[in-house]
Amino acid sequence: MEDKWFVYYEEPELFFHRSWTGQPVYWLTLITLPDGGATVSEARWSKELAVASKDGPDYQVQLLDFLVANLLLGQSKSFPLPSGLREPMPGVFQHHASGTGFPESQPKSKKSWWHFW
Repeated sequence: MEDKWFVYYEEPELFFHRSWTGQPVYWLTLITLPDGGATVSEARWSKELAVASKDGPDYQVQLLDFLVANLLLGQSKSFPLPSGLREPMPGVFQHHASGTGFPESQPKSKKSWWHFW
């Protein structure tokens, strides 16, 4: 229940789908750099969600940057709150949107179910 995103890569695209519904949300086209890194050449956002969203593309860019940085790259960027959020506990919105904890969170490393003795 904690996983909010299903993310997969099919060269050269990186896809973000909501894990429960399978609904596609973001689609990034990546260009591989000579040093082994990558850069985004194109980013797309679900038209259906864009029409229904109160938050514009600027916020979606911030949210997508947070998801890539924290969920895929293991960084600790702060969660971007939408400008009109009137919630007393922003961590609830963060958990709903990203599945991460407040104020920012990286996925906790899971302990192995096995161990050496």
